[in-house]
Amino acid sequence: MLQLLKINSEESILSDNKEITNAFNKFYIHVAKNLNIELTSTYIASLLLRKIKFDNVREMKVTPVSEVEIKYTVISLESRDSAGYDGISNEILKHFMNCINKPLTYTCNFLLTTGIFLERCKFAIAWPIYKKGGKNCNKLLQANVIISSLVQNSKNNTVQKIEKHLESNNSLAAEQFGFRKVVNVESAIFILTDNILTSLNQRHQTGGV
Repeated sequence: MLQLLKINSEESILSDNKEITNAFNKFYIHVAKNLNIELTSTYIASLLLRKIKFDNVREMKVTPVSEVEIKYTVISLESRDSAGYDGISNEILKHFMNCINKPLTYTCNFLLTTGIFLERCKFAIAWPIYKKGGKNCNKLLQANVIISSLVQNSKNNTVQKIEKHLESNNSLAAEQFGFRKVVNVESAIFILTDNILTSLNQRHQTGGV
């Protein structure tokens, strides 16, 4: 873990650990907003939403997660010794899986059915890693975050339920390549290349934007 001695913030050079932490948190809390402030148009976004027809959108029915699903998800977690704030690593979680399967299943189902994310599940360990460039500029730092293995398990099960709902109801467009199991960015590149080559072989005018 890197120890920050000082950092250049927008106001001044900071050397106090608490001030460095606050500046680091402030930067990453607002980084997305600051990047999109000149590019984002809420008016255009609202127009696009109004054009979407929600009549055919099916309500997501949450099916409970079984103990078998929880066990499979835990086993599929990456084997590592690093742990979140609770000190429970993936290795420990796998070792005691049979003992905590029932309470873990109950907790996961509670999150799914109520939509309430437990306050303790929002905690994580984060520390800065330097990118290329000056080592004292907060804009050249990226956050390395470790969340609790228990939270990771609940998140994976939630994502699986959402993916299953979207796929079974054909809610995603055919052009959606990211965040899906079967297709990915490589699939999009292949289709694009194939379309270009097909058009060229057929002597059609081909261009790109």
